[in-house]
Amino acid sequence: MKTRKLFAALLLLAFAPLAYSAPKLTATLSSPTDLFKAASGYVTLTLANNGDSTAHVFSYSTPFFNDNDPRLAGDQFKIIPHFPTLGTQLSKVPYSGEYLHPVQPMASMFLLLQPGQSMSVTVSLYPDYQIQAGQHLLVTFSMMTGWPPEIYDVGSKADFAQETLHEVTSNTLDITVLQTPPGS
Repeated sequence: MKTRKLFAALLLLAFAPLAYSAPKLTATLSSPTDLFKAASGYVTLTLANNGDSTAHVFSYSTPFFNDNDPRLAGDQFKIIPHFPTLGTQLSKVPYSGEYLHPVQPMASMFLLLQPGQSMSVTVSLYPDYQIQAGQHLLVTFSMMTGWPPEIYDVGSKADFAQETLHEVTSNTLDITVLQTPPGS
């Protein structure tokens, strides 16, 4: 009897991934290849779908929402001074940029990453974050992904697989800002 239950449990576990295979979205931060940008508070964000199904990413939770002007639509990075000023606590660098969010989400506002596909963008952390020349910073990107039920009406349900909401967090990138970009 125990053997049958064990076999049934193993069989269920073996076929569970076939029932629904979720996208596996990863975020990676790296320094830009352009040395001027690397020294001026820019970071390169790469989103990759390492899963078996299409990932649907709300573009406003990434710097990808405007192809012509890669910028932030909100506080998407956690930036902490690596060497805080003597006598101060390690605290997050404040975000002072805009918060952009559409009133009515539309299907066109979602990035579709096919299995094995990735996309990268290089974005300036200045002036949205209060960073200064000479700062040594630890930078992490974080976003929520998945489809909450109230968003399903933006397109045909057949177009989108239901994904559970979960947080995608990048590696932590150690940067030194040697200069702020021109015009700052």
